[in-house]
Amino acid sequence: MSKEKDTKKQEVLSPGKIAWRKFRKNRLAIFGAIVLTIMVLATVFANFLAPCDPNALDIFNCTKAPDSNHLLGTDDVGRDVLSRLLYGGRVSLTVGFAAVVLELLIGVTLGAFAGYFGGVVDACISRVVDMVMCFPFYVIAVSMAQHRHHHRRAVLARYFPNCARTGHGAAQPGVH
Repeated sequence: MSKEKDTKKQEVLSPGKIAWRKFRKNRLAIFGAIVLTIMVLATVFANFLAPCDPNALDIFNCTKAPDSNHLLGTDDVGRDVLSRLLYGGRVSLTVGFAAVVLELLIGVTLGAFAGYFGGVVDACISRVVDMVMCFPFYVIAVSMAQHRHHHRRAVLARYFPNCARTGHGAAQPGVH
């Protein structure tokens, strides 16, 4: 009878619940999540938070130190640094988000095809993924840096093989 009570009291924890409990206990992780959330919200609401137009030139206030009008000062041509940081964060978030979405779409799709169909399809896709993985990221980034707007492709080329391997493993029948 006591064994039945003990088994009923034990809660089965999923990996997500275990991770959430560990996260809640880690104060630095909570602090980091709060700071990251504030930074993302600041860039999303840059229209309301930015004190000045990020592209407005003020040649009379070039390289000005921080004051009440320009909280982080001004740059070489008099533009407000805080406004430029807030608006520039949007570009960084967009590039990062787009790269992750493309990485997941391409990687998981290729991996799932390779794992599901197997044989020649698996061999061809796996060799392409292995070929991409053999190059260091910086070689790929420098080769694509000569073209404008290819930074997303460089990040995609570096990280999609990891998603392809995950999709490959998940799609193989009978492995689970």
